[in-house]
Parts: sequence; structure tokens; C-alpha cells
Amino acid sequence: MKISKRQYEYLLFLAMVVLAVFRFSYFNLKYIPYLDDYVQYYYYPQLENAWQRVYWGGAGALFTRPLAGLFDFVLWSRFWGSPGLAVGIISVLHGLSGVLFYKAFNICKLKLSPLFLVLYILIPINIEGTYWLSASSRIVVSMFFIALGAFFGAKKKTGAFFIFSFLSVWFYEQTAILGVFVLTWICVLQKEKWKSILPIFSALVLAIFYLKLGGQGDNAHRLGVATLPDMWNNIKATLNSFLKVATEIQFRILSKGFVRGFTQIALDFSLGWLAFAIILSMFFFNFSEHIGHKGKIQKSGIVAGVIFMIVPLVPFLVAKGSFFNLRNMVPCTLGIAILLDKLIACISKKHVYAVGAILIFWFSVSAVSEVRDYAFVAERDMALAAELSKKITMDTSLVKVEVKTPDYYPQNAPYRDHIMSMTGSDWGVTGIVRALSKNEKVVVELIK
Repeated sequence: MKISKRQYEYLLFLAMVVLAVFRFSYFNLKYIPYLDDYVQYYYYPQLENAWQRVYWGGAGALFTRPLAGLFDFVLWSRFWGSPGLAVGIISVLHGLSGVLFYKAFNICKLKLSPLFLVLYILIPINIEGTYWLSASSRIVVSMFFIALGAFFGAKKKTGAFFIFSFLSVWFYEQTAILGVFVLTWICVLQKEKWKSILPIFSALVLAIFYLKLGGQGDNAHRLGVATLPDMWNNIKATLNSFLKVATEIQFRILSKGFVRGFTQIALDFSLGWLAFAIILSMFFFNFSEHIGHKGKIQKSGIVAGVIFMIVPLVPFLVAKGSFFNLRNMVPCTLGIAILLDKLIACISKKHVYAVGAILIFWFSVSAVSEVRDYAFVAERDMALAAELSKKITMDTSLVKVEVKTPDYYPQNAPYRDHIMSMTGSDWGVTGIVRALSKNEKVVVELIK
């Protein structure tokens, strides 16, 4: 039976969505809650009168990132008993966002190759922001809405374009500004410049919301604007962090992470997982070869890639006390994937499909070590927190704990709070202990 080019494209899309889930599947999608997960998906939702005390009153969780907080309460907290399922769902959304961006950009004549899908979905530097639920529930979900908005914008479906562009801004500061630029760019390319008022309107509504209500929540410090001298320091610090994460940290995960991941697979003799990774790589090679690509460097593509890579850094330039972490690379990877796709596809020409297949295998194996490290640290944290919680009564207000556990257990690339143990900060321990002990006021003070 002859398969059309469009059918091969659908098969490629299916393979990439499967890969988005597969790279986190080595431990059967088992997920152990980590740091903020305890507070966001267990502690807050199970409180009596949580809506008045936490979300729209009290702590005011909805006054910053309102849709993220709302989704925590009504959706993601429902998966507390099986958080791996939430990881799977969010991974599907991540894969679909890559597919939707790919389709939207190609409709707008940007002409990306299938390699873009590999880079955007699987590049290991995005694991923190796509695996850790406290981050992915904000970043990945909003990127999915941006991708939907871009797709419908490219299709010139005004109603759906407005709905998804409006929804996309309420989850995360980085993705909010990225969404405005991406969706405005789509409008310009499709010669419907008047529609750019829709994402701009969404951004203005968000700005008004933050000005009116943002200062009322416990997270109001996130909205503080830096002075001009501080902005210059922010620019230097943010660019240094971005470059370090994009180069040094990325290289460590790709090199050390691949060796540790492959060693884990070999020691476990996981031939089934290894075979499936190879099969999916071969599927990519076969499907993408039938689709083909132009292999040209377009000026518009380079400009778009640079802009989409840089604009997610803006919140760190203007906000007080914000630091760039690995999860913050996820919005930037859209631009990075466009740039690398244009460069590699142009240089490699006919070999771009083989490059993509090799990268799929390399990235997937590297992800095994990252997921294992998350599981190891999360399990250690849970055991320690459970032990502390046994000694806490409802009258306990302060607990001083002498800890000898390291802030970072062995991992590929320790950096700031990347796979950091809860003992790396007092707030990490306090949040988990409050959740497990059900004592809302206890404070855990670490003695090192």
C-alpha cells in the first residue's frame, strides 16, 4: 500500500509525541514528588477552605500566574496518587506543542526540517522544565497554548487564535512575553497585521491584572521592578547564566549524562527499552526522509530564531531577585531549535535525517540519567521528611534539624537548584514537612 507524504508526516508526528513520553519512561513513568510538588499538589489543595485561604485569599496564589494556580487546584492535584500520569499527560502536550509549532511555521513559509522536532522536544537541557511537575505544569502547558494559537493563526482561524493566545499569558512570565512575540510574528507573516492587536491585548490585560492584584499575594516579590543600575547587573548576570547553561551545563548532560545513562541501561540489561529507542530513531529517519526539507538558510528564520531565543530572558532583566535556572531554558529552546535546525539542515543536506536519528538516541539515553537523579534525590528527600514529620505534633512551631546530607547528590551538572536536595534550603524542607505532618505553621530550621 502506497503511503502519501501527508501520511508520512502524521506518522512522524505520532513518533515524536511518543518520544516526548518515552524519554521519561525508563522507570515506567514512576514519578516521586519533588520540592514544590508537595505544596502545590497536596498541601494547598487539601487545606480546609483552601480557595479562601490560599488561592483567592490568604496567600493569594492566583494573584501571580493565575491559570497555573487554578490548574494546580482543579486538575494537577487530582493526580497526587499517580503523579506519573500527570508527567505523561504533560509530556504529550510538550510533544504536541512541537508538532503545532512545526506546522504553523511551515504554513508561514519558514520551512523547518523534521530536525526541529527533535531539537525542540528532546534536547536534554529542557528536562528540568518539562519533567519536574512544578515547572512543567506552568511552562509546558503555556507553550502548548502558544503553539495552538500559532497554528490557528497560521490557518487564519481568528476565534481560536484569540482564545489560545489569551490563555497562554496566564501561566508563566517567560512564556507570556514569548507568546506575544510568536503570535504577532505569525500575524505579520500571514499578512494579517491587524490581528497582532489580539496577543497585544492579552498582554495588556495581564499587565493590568498584575498592577491591580499582583501585590496582594505572597509571591508579590516576583513582580518587583529593578532600578536602572540593577537592570544592568541583571543583564550581565542573566546573559552569563544563559550562556553557561546553553554551553557548559548542556555539554555535561550530553556527555556525562549519556555515559551514565547508557551505563544504567547496561547494568539493568534493559534491552527492550534500548531496542525501542533504536526503533523510534529508525522511524524518524524513515518518515522524515519521505517528507523531505528545503535545506535553506532563510533570513526570516534566523531573525525569528534569535528573537524567540532572547525574548524569554526579558523578565530576568527587569525583575528584582530573579535568577536564571535550567527550567528557564524551555521557552528559549523554541528559538534555539529554529536556529540549529536552519544551520544543521543547511550543512547536512541529505544527511539531516541521520543526524536527527542519532540525536534521538543520544538525547533519550542522556535523559535516563537525569530522570534517575531526580528519582534518587526525591526519594531521599521524602524519606527524610517523613522521618521528621513523625516527631512533629500539631503544637510544634519550630524544629531545628542537624543534617549531614549534601545539597547535591552525584549528578551530571549541579547548577543552582537543578536536582538540589530539599536540604539545600530551609523553604524546601519546611514545605514538604508541612505537607506530610499537616502542621500548617511549623518551620524547619537546618543546622549544617
